[in-house]
Amino acid sequence: MAEPNVSDALAKAGAALREEGAVAAYRVLCRAVRGLGPAFFTKLLYFLGLAMDAPAAPRALILDQRVARVVRTHATRVGLETGLTSASGVAAWTWSDGGWTPHRYGVYLRWINAAAEQLVSSGIGWPESSPDLLELALFDGVWDPAR
Repeated sequence: MAEPNVSDALAKAGAALREEGAVAAYRVLCRAVRGLGPAFFTKLLYFLGLAMDAPAAPRALILDQRVARVVRTHATRVGLETGLTSASGVAAWTWSDGGWTPHRYGVYLRWINAAAEQLVSSGIGWPESSPDLLELALFDGVWDPAR
């Protein structure tokens, strides 16, 4: 954190989060601070977004190795169920354990927001506007996509 570019990168990321959303802020941080990576940046952006009055959409959510592994398991299961024989390889490449590009982070945000919307519309009592609750369920292992 003592690198000379850290405070500038964090300030630019905060401005991008407020004005353009999570993916733009993630893009600012991606490879900007030596020794820190996507898991740290997404956590930072998530909590920074909570502290802001109205950050631009999409809202930042956490993507770390643990969440990526659950999403990878889900993607593999869905792919195999639809007949994609290379499902596990595609899922492993798409949802690797780290090094996610801004594009991949955007894919994750779109997916988790859509999944949360489906849960709301399913009638199971899922609270509206809570993709972060789904992210927490994935992280904690409450939802096991392999079942």
